[in-house]
Amino acid sequence: MKFHCGILGSGFFTATNAFLLLGMVVILSGCSSGGGSTPQFIISGTVSGDIRQGITITLSGSGSQTTETDADGNYTFAGITNGTYGITPAYNGYLFNSTSRIIRISGANATAVDFTSLISTTGPHNISGTVTADNGAALYRVTMTLSGTSSGTVLTDANGDYAFDGLADGNYTVTPSLSGYILNPINKILYVSGSDATGINFTADKNPTPTYNLSGTVTQSGTGLPGVTITLVGTSPATVFTDEGGRYTFPGLQAGTYSIHINKSGYTFSPESRSLTVRSADILGANFTADQGLYSISGRIIGAGAGVTVTLGGNASASTSTDATGNYSFTGLANGSYNVTPSLTGYVFTPTILVVGISNANAAGINFISSRQ
Repeated sequence: MKFHCGILGSGFFTATNAFLLLGMVVILSGCSSGGGSTPQFIISGTVSGDIRQGITITLSGSGSQTTETDADGNYTFAGITNGTYGITPAYNGYLFNSTSRIIRISGANATAVDFTSLISTTGPHNISGTVTADNGAALYRVTMTLSGTSSGTVLTDANGDYAFDGLADGNYTVTPSLSGYILNPINKILYVSGSDATGINFTADKNPTPTYNLSGTVTQSGTGLPGVTITLVGTSPATVFTDEGGRYTFPGLQAGTYSIHINKSGYTFSPESRSLTVRSADILGANFTADQGLYSISGRIIGAGAGVTVTLGGNASASTSTDATGNYSFTGLANGSYNVTPSLTGYVFTPTILVVGISNANAAGINFISSRQ
C-alpha cells in the first residue's frame, strides 16, 4: 500500500483501516519536504561601527560564498551544510575587531556572527602633485597614469595639478605623458604607507626629438598578472608595475638600446629578461609568462605525539600523520586559503581547525594542543 505525506482525512479512521495506524505513524515520521536531502542551515550576523553597508563578507572552509552587508549591516549565507567555516569581512580603508571568525555548523543555524568596523589609519590616501613647463608655467591636460597596487588615469587641471584619491597602502608608479614634451623624470616610484603622498611633481620640456612607447603583458596560465615589477635599463631607464590585466607600458622613450628585467616575489618568469633596440617605431608585445612558486604549511601537535592524522582542505586536499615529536607538514602548495584539521581517536584538539592563508611565503607554526577525552 502506498501512502503520501499530508493531512489525513476523517475517512481514514475507519474500522477497516484502524489496524494500519501504528504502521502509518512510523511511515509518516520520515516524511519531509526535502525528501531525505542533506540538511541546510544559515550563517548570519551584523557589522556595526564606522561603516555598515557594502562590506564584503567571505565564507571559506567547508564551502565558499561571498555577500555584502545591507544598509543595516546585516548579512546572511544560506544553504549551509554541516562543517567548519571561516567568515572574513573586508572594506577598503577599514579594520575590524576580528579579522575572521571560525564557525562550526552541526545541526543548527549560526546567528549573531557579528563584527565591528573601525576606520583604518593606513588608508585611504592620496597621491598628488603638479606638472609645469621648464619656464614654470602650469601645463594643462597632461595625462597622469597610476600603476601598482591600484591603477588609474587623470588629467592635470588649469593649474597643472593632479590627484589620485582613495588609495590603499602599497607600491605605486606615477607616469606623466604629453604629446610634444619630454617629462622629467619619466616616472616616479613611491610607497604609500600611513599618509598621503604630496608634491609628486614633474617638469616638461618641448620634445626636440621623437619618442616611442614600449609595452607588453605578463600572464600566468593565460591570465594577466598584476603587481609585477618591470625595470627598463638603457637610454631612458625607468620602472613600472603591471596593472590589473598584467599590462605595462614605458612611454616617451628615446631611440636606443634597452633591456627589460622582471620580478615578483614567489614567481619565476620566461624569459628572465629581454634585450631590444628602439629605432623608429613603438615596440609592442614584449611579453612574459609567469609560474607561481610553491610553499608549505607546517606545525606541531602538542601532547599526542606521533600518529595524529592531520587533514588539509581548501585550495588543495591532503592528509599526513605527525612524527614522533608531533611535527607535520604539507608541501607543494600554491597561494590560497587552506583548512588544517587534526584528529586521533580518544583525543580532542584546541583549536579544532585552523584556516591558513598562503601568500608568497611558507606558513609555519600552525600548532594545536591535544588532550585526552
